[in-house]
Amino acid sequence: MLEVPVPKLPSTEERAFHRQKKTRPERTLVMLTSCPRCQHTFRSPCCGGGSPEASPSLPLTFILPSPPISAKPTTKADLSQPSDLDLKRISATMKRLKASGWFYEGITWQESMSILASTKPGTFLVRESSDPRYLFSLSVQGLKGPVSVRIHYVNGYFRLDAEPALGPVIPFFDCVVKLVEYYIYTSNNSRSCNTEHVFVDWTGHNYSHILLRKPLYQRTKFPSLKHLARLRINSLLKIGDTVPNLDIPVTLKDYLQEYPYTH
Repeated sequence: MLEVPVPKLPSTEERAFHRQKKTRPERTLVMLTSCPRCQHTFRSPCCGGGSPEASPSLPLTFILPSPPISAKPTTKADLSQPSDLDLKRISATMKRLKASGWFYEGITWQESMSILASTKPGTFLVRESSDPRYLFSLSVQGLKGPVSVRIHYVNGYFRLDAEPALGPVIPFFDCVVKLVEYYIYTSNNSRSCNTEHVFVDWTGHNYSHILLRKPLYQRTKFPSLKHLARLRINSLLKIGDTVPNLDIPVTLKDYLQEYPYTH
């Protein structure tokens, strides 16, 4: 005879905890549909006629404690309306993402999965999030197939989606491209590669190790030779070297500083 397990009823303490959790005020998040500086239009929130298209996101977790690359944002501000800092950060990030060649505008998470399906593990792209609560998402070909993870924006900083318990150690960045470069570094670093950073599925189980290696450039928006030369120069700069100290014209210095990254 098949035994049917009897569901366990929540205790008095558990019911009280959940009641308190429901009444606890949530933090207000910035949600922009159009950046007034760069004039980029993001996906509009649902107008009430149905549910927004929520893309599946696999949160990032850490097997081992990992110190943040930068301090957790502590700026107290009213986020019900975007501040000058928000506009400046998002505008600068949009400009650099568009220059990268691997920012895909206007595609859904299903389309990103299809685009990455035939690529090698570690191939990635950044796109606009299908969930109107977020601006961007990172889609990457993982060891078990393509996955997507949302990118949060909090008080002028970006971070990957993560389990709530990881709040004190999750790295924050002032630019999405800088965020991507950090995880490329951890993927290629022999000390951290495939050991500390992993994706977890919706059940909380480890899905795969995070692996970022190579951006997937758009065929119609492949970087110019000028931009590729900039990436090469940035990769050759040694620790301690700075663009202002280079013996090159000021116009070239300005161009290098507009995109101080290697991917």
